[in-house]
Amino acid sequence: MPQSASRSRARPSLPPTDAMHRLVESEPFPSNLGAFLRECAETLCDRTAFTFFEAQAGLADRALTYRALDARVARLASALHGRGLRKGDHVGVMLPNCPSWPIAWLAIARLGAVMVPINTRYTARELAYVLSDSDTAWLVIDHGLAGLLEALGAARPAPARTITVGGDGSAGLAWDSVLASGRDDFSVTDAPALDD
Repeated sequence: MPQSASRSRARPSLPPTDAMHRLVESEPFPSNLGAFLRECAETLCDRTAFTFFEAQAGLADRALTYRALDARVARLASALHGRGLRKGDHVGVMLPNCPSWPIAWLAIARLGAVMVPINTRYTARELAYVLSDSDTAWLVIDHGLAGLLEALGAARPAPARTITVGGDGSAGLAWDSVLASGRDDFSVTDAPALDD
């Protein structure tokens, strides 16, 4: 193809920057990530929010719609709030790429708590350092990594603040039980603001 022909297929031009700013500013931002998810659940309803390739215990299938995702996030946020998790608390999340990861992240954000993502390849020593250094008092961990908990010493979160995804929950609370104890219609009273 001649070079002049390829240039004629240039990318479409974007509106000028000031026009883009006006466009973005014309639509108010949701007040927080939880409100954004709720808005998506209301407008996108039964469209697929995500699909994972591997099934996971506690999820009927590998795909969740925006409505189902919002309900699970509300249920987990409700359960965590009922167990004492509050705005500003730090929650370590040590999970592989699985549906529980975004559900945990969004539930933590809905409460205004702080998620501390933790690499699943960390050793017990590295995990202890991260938990201690980040002032993390809660932990969501994959059951396959729960063996690391024994070596944490004083850095180990209390069993009532440790949630294991998969397995029987012998290292803390079982994810499925925690999720089942929450409510789909939960809304937090002290919701985070945009600047939080």
